[in-house]
Amino acid sequence: SQTTLDGEEIYKVNPFDWEREFSEIIQGGGFDVVIGNPPYVRSVRLREADLEAWAYYSGIYESARVGEYDIYLCFAEHGFRLLRKDGRLGMILPNKWFTTQVGAGLRRLLAESQAVDHVVDFGHFQVFPNVTTYTCLLFLRSIACDTVTVNLLDTAPMAVTPSPGRSGRWQHVTIASSELGDSMWNLAAGTPRVVL
Repeated sequence: SQTTLDGEEIYKVNPFDWEREFSEIIQGGGFDVVIGNPPYVRSVRLREADLEAWAYYSGIYESARVGEYDIYLCFAEHGFRLLRKDGRLGMILPNKWFTTQVGAGLRRLLAESQAVDHVVDFGHFQVFPNVTTYTCLLFLRSIACDTVTVNLLDTAPMAVTPSPGRSGRWQHVTIASSELGDSMWNLAAGTPRVVL
């Protein structure tokens, strides 16, 4: 909505109310599937634009409690919360949360719940044209996964968006969920390992 204050236009955000809009689904246990491509916004920019929104995220989401955070982490956490038992989530996200301090809260949450089922990491390949964003596909389950399947792109033809088994050179590995924690995740170089 739009209002004016001292002659200046002010835009008010009307957040989506999941409980109201999907009350039957939420009361029935949640969604079977959640998919998304959330906004890639750093909390520093949000804090400059809207201090109240910045404080809201850090008060609600574990993935935003580590100081600075990225909004997409909150979207992934919220999507995970919306799943019913044995529900699945798939999102495309920047891959930097594996190895930066910003991702520690989400790494902890997903490691404790053993929610990570599959990761497709595009490495340095640019999935989105004319944008420098290093991305991954994150697939979660609401029931514990004993293992995590990782597909990591080493090299890819520039004219085609690669996919595991179809184009480019990929590493395919499986790791135990118990190897993941809130420490930085290094999913590259042969056998993935957690960096302490």
